[in-house]
Amino acid sequence: MSYVTVEKLSKSFKGNKIIDNLDFTIEKGEFVTLLGPSGCGKSTLLRCIAGLEQIDGGEICIDGKEVSRLGPRDRGIGMVFQSYALFPNMTVRENIGFGLKMKRVNERERREKVDAMMELVDIADKAEARIQEISGGQQQRVALARALAVEPKILLLDEPLSALDAKIRKSLRLQLRNIQKQLKITTVFVTHDQEEALTMSDRIFVFDKGRISQMGTPADIYSLPQNEFVAGFIGNYNMLTSDDVEEISGARLEGELFAIRPEVISVYGEAPPEKGGVLHLRGIVEDTVVLGSILRCYLDVKNRKIVADMLNREENYFEKGEEVQLLISQKEISRIR
Repeated sequence: MSYVTVEKLSKSFKGNKIIDNLDFTIEKGEFVTLLGPSGCGKSTLLRCIAGLEQIDGGEICIDGKEVSRLGPRDRGIGMVFQSYALFPNMTVRENIGFGLKMKRVNERERREKVDAMMELVDIADKAEARIQEISGGQQQRVALARALAVEPKILLLDEPLSALDAKIRKSLRLQLRNIQKQLKITTVFVTHDQEEALTMSDRIFVFDKGRISQMGTPADIYSLPQNEFVAGFIGNYNMLTSDDVEEISGARLEGELFAIRPEVISVYGEAPPEKGGVLHLRGIVEDTVVLGSILRCYLDVKNRKIVADMLNREENYFEKGEEVQLLISQKEISRIR
């Protein structure tokens, strides 16, 4: 039996349906990410699971118990908000212990638990500091420790890294994932950042207008998009119709619409090697952009815009206006419909 079960869940605001007849399950100890653009319903779903929003219909079950009509305190939920919602008049230790105090845990046990949580998130040296005296990254860890201290059945994370700079985000996402694995706590994480979702998740639910457009492992979501929305939202897929493919390559593929990842396109300034099972195209370089270790090449192929990603090496630099040849393995082409 699944640890979390959501059946036929619906939620509207002022007549606008935000979540539409939603069904899914989550296994115990699983890290699931709700990924999608702003306004797609992912944060609303998180608040419904937490009991912060009343649902219009459907059921939410946690650990075999139907909780749809229970208040937030009775659901066994730990939640970290985007704003962290810490108390500025309290120390780090007092913030982390707040939930335990509300549950009337005795002082000795509470102190031991808070000490353990501070060690877990590596913030013990800031125990007596006020919230305004610590950095944004440290505040995020305090909020996480506070949520974990009460030993929740489920940890809900609503874009907790979005307010941090890029370097701190990358560091904390690894720490957060390691803590989740160590505690084996069932976790639902909300983000619109594709890199976060791909690097942190056991499974990803891609949201579009209140529905799950696709769910699967990070590898499946990235490499095998099942529809046009997912292909357009994840990565930088080149979308081509069967007529497009035939006109630019001479090959007729079975299907109507195809998605091609930029990194599977090989670009050559000279004649490419002979290979079977590939599409052979000719194009003109329109621009090249450096993305750290990646070179992104924008190409015109018979009036179709194609994007190719290559390693940032000297031999992969092409001049604007230069004619190049492209090879695409047919095995790397995803049929959308």
